[in-house]
Amino acid sequence: VRVRVRVRVRVRVRVRVTTMRRQSSTLLAAAVLCLAVGASQGDVDPACPLQFVLERPGAGFGHRISSLIVALELAEKQGAALYLVDDYWDPGDNQNRVDDYREAWDFIRVLPVSQAPYVPDALQRPRNVSMKHVLKELPPKGPGMPCGTRAYVSIGKPLDCGFKYCVFHYPGLFDRMVPKLRQLIDYDRLPVSQKVQRFIDEGKIVVIWHVRYGDIRIRIEDDVFDAMKARVDAELAGHEVEHLILVQRRKLFIRHHPDIRERTGIHFLRVHDAIGAFAELMRAHVLASTGSSYAFAAAALAPPGRQVHLMMPPKEARACKDPEVCTDDNKNGYYRGYFFSQNTVPLAWDGQALKGYEGKEAAMLQSMGASRSVPLDVADAHHEAWLQEFEPA
Repeated sequence: VRVRVRVRVRVRVRVRVTTMRRQSSTLLAAAVLCLAVGASQGDVDPACPLQFVLERPGAGFGHRISSLIVALELAEKQGAALYLVDDYWDPGDNQNRVDDYREAWDFIRVLPVSQAPYVPDALQRPRNVSMKHVLKELPPKGPGMPCGTRAYVSIGKPLDCGFKYCVFHYPGLFDRMVPKLRQLIDYDRLPVSQKVQRFIDEGKIVVIWHVRYGDIRIRIEDDVFDAMKARVDAELAGHEVEHLILVQRRKLFIRHHPDIRERTGIHFLRVHDAIGAFAELMRAHVLASTGSSYAFAAAALAPPGRQVHLMMPPKEARACKDPEVCTDDNKNGYYRGYFFSQNTVPLAWDGQALKGYEGKEAAMLQSMGASRSVPLDVADAHHEAWLQEFEPA
């Protein structure tokens, strides 16, 4: 597989710290209630309140989800309540429908800071704390930050924080934090696309292929796509299957793959907003992600046992070119930070399941065909020897 990627990023990681007034026991009780409905994860000591407020990254929806996962790790390590700035899901400077993510407030239950039970004192002189300092050097769940601290955490693009430090240096980050983020999702309030829902109502198995083809183009060769699709169809033989592809810049993609519809029978999924497209990826019975954090984030939030996620390596993990060389020795920090075992079958860039996962791929697809679900012991299985080294004691 030939993958051509050019990435130019700037790193901007800072933490702005203020102090909070001590509040009454009533407000402390309100804080605990607030946490119970999803303001934060981790064990929060009401006698020593800490708040982390995640500022809005200037990036797309997948990046904002990735930032949230990093922030969950940060909050858990410090025993802090996590909130979002009030404009976290706003479209920002690019005021168009595709980049308007405010509907996420409806189904991702992390509260805006304006609903936090503590009111900060007048801003004092900020104390700068680097993300590396917070994540790595402060003792976890100990006297790292003074009681009553409210820290505004600015990650910039999670590609910056993530690949320069947070994700790259935190193997198993997604694997640890994704189950906790799922607890904050109200699945009943996800937007519904009539097109995909119609296929589901008709009893079809919906397979969605996500290919990033906008600001960064991830090229998937025709023979790789054809081989992956043939394996999926073989395991789902006897069932009605609908293959859909979600891709940016559809006309450019067709120019590079002019006969893909005639050759494969696949249809293009047209969803005009990022939230709607994200929800469709979450709902797919089978999701093939081809290296973009947007699709990784959607797969990560799909309910356990309700999706088969065929995961190509992150676009930065070029070492995993084929199953024979994609071993624990060269699965770099990008791969290890983004990998999560649940629902997932990791693939190399040639589209083949990595060593040890051939059986999981077949078992998950067959089970999805038979019952539209996968037993959790099968969905959870993994063969990542490196992951045990970083699992919490």
